[in-house]
Amino acid sequence: MRTWANVAELSKTKTLTGGLVARCAPGLPFLLEEGMEVAFVPPRHDAPRRARVLSVQDAGRDAFLVTFEGVDSIDVAELLVGCSCLVRRADLPESALAAEADGLEGFEVRDARAGFVGVVESVVENPGQFLLSVAPADGGRRVLVPLVDALVVGLALFAMFFGAGNLIFPPYLGMESGTLWPLGLACFVFFDVVVSCVGVFAINNAGGSILSIQNALGKKAGLALNTAAILCVGMLIAPPRCAATTFEMAIAPWFGDAIGLLPFSVAFFAVVLLLTLKPTRIIDVVGKVLTPLLVAGIVVMVIAGIVNPLGPVGSPETDAVVADGVLAGYQTMDILAVVGFSILVQESVRAAGYGEKRDQMRVTARASLVACVLLAVIYGGLTYLGATSASVVPHTVSQAELITMIVWKIMGEAGVAVLGVVVGLACLTTAIGLCGATADYVERVTMRRVSYRAALIIVVVAALLICNLGLTNIIALASPILSVVCPPFMTTVVLLLFRKHLRGTWVFKGAALAAVAASLLLTVHDLTGAFAFVEAAPLYAYGFAWLLPSLVGGAAGALLGRRFDSAASG
Repeated sequence: MRTWANVAELSKTKTLTGGLVARCAPGLPFLLEEGMEVAFVPPRHDAPRRARVLSVQDAGRDAFLVTFEGVDSIDVAELLVGCSCLVRRADLPESALAAEADGLEGFEVRDARAGFVGVVESVVENPGQFLLSVAPADGGRRVLVPLVDALVVGLALFAMFFGAGNLIFPPYLGMESGTLWPLGLACFVFFDVVVSCVGVFAINNAGGSILSIQNALGKKAGLALNTAAILCVGMLIAPPRCAATTFEMAIAPWFGDAIGLLPFSVAFFAVVLLLTLKPTRIIDVVGKVLTPLLVAGIVVMVIAGIVNPLGPVGSPETDAVVADGVLAGYQTMDILAVVGFSILVQESVRAAGYGEKRDQMRVTARASLVACVLLAVIYGGLTYLGATSASVVPHTVSQAELITMIVWKIMGEAGVAVLGVVVGLACLTTAIGLCGATADYVERVTMRRVSYRAALIIVVVAALLICNLGLTNIIALASPILSVVCPPFMTTVVLLLFRKHLRGTWVFKGAALAAVAASLLLTVHDLTGAFAFVEAAPLYAYGFAWLLPSLVGGAAGALLGRRFDSAASG
């Protein structure tokens, strides 16, 4: 274990002769040198698994132009985009290894019960795992503390999934579900948290890249589904919702109609455009600070709401608690972001030194479990608060207004002010990341016929226009879109768990196509009432009548695959 170290990431192709732009791994200087043997992970079909560095040139802005032996065309180089470069630790300078090991020295170690334990002196590498050598506060014998990578990665995954915009859905679900709030929560957690965390494991097990979906469905179908997911997450729904949520939680409670949504959204997306075109460390700092602060505030609020409930939990306000929980899970769009999150998790695990696939998947599974439990607990607390608010909050309020009123009743005006600022800044950093990632995707998919700058402007302008529909209308607009996009994406991700037992792409194509067709039919009926017969479908009342057609489609795909494969071999 840990014989290899992740030192660089290949971000894009640069020359027609196979040159690639490489950037150093987080926390390290650029360490690739001429003659160094490099392993590319994750391994790609028809791409080199290992190669020697032929040349390294400084390309400016912390980027380097690197060429590799055997990578002599842009087609081969494209296969390596997104890969990490691992080198043997023995080939690295001692100073680099020392810098890596010293990264935790000086940090305080605290126990949840005992408080301050001591200060990290060094990192001890054992065959099984890393240990922290801690100097106790009382000056006694040194203590060895396990450094659990799964916990660290799990906390990072929790922070990625726990977007500020997701705060608005659990309380509203709880208010409408009343005494059935545990049922609504269970459906929400399953279709959002569980499926998404399972998806992280499944995609990493399938190679851990954006090509995982394309490899499963085929190039055209996979590209269409990936594009639909990315446009939803990065342009049509999430960024406009981030801006509208910020307005309703941070601006409207204090300024009312004095500042309208239009001027605010123009200013919001102007900042998004500026900071995406010229990234600064401010974004990273704000992102790292805000999530812990937001979580801490929510934990305090939930505890206060449990100790002194806002009111009694009343009867359900809806007959479709299960369906509402499922739809709320779709609205978070976590399942659509799971590919990008999977890549980040994989990079984190490899950076921790796990070079073997089996070790990587073990850490990924544990990290996914950590994130799943934490998210379920946080969302459970918010759902309960919403259930207790039903008797003291008008049921005509929007999702954002509800969470604001809950905070006001529990923590007063100061709590509303702090929450508004924190949520606003968190939404801003989220919008910056999503818009930038979407523009990068468009540039890559169009083979640079649409530049990053042009794509970013298009994305930001579109998000600005949609934002001015208002938060309630954005959520209403998102519902039919996500009801069509989420089922096939979810089906494909779950099937990736069994990819070793599924031959070719037929099962994936059949299941996804059936899920799309069924979801489209169901959504059109929900909007127009044109297809009354769908109400007789199994599980219709629960919001996932697409499940049985998807299973039938997968079975049909398996049969067709066998038939065509037999014909081809014969």
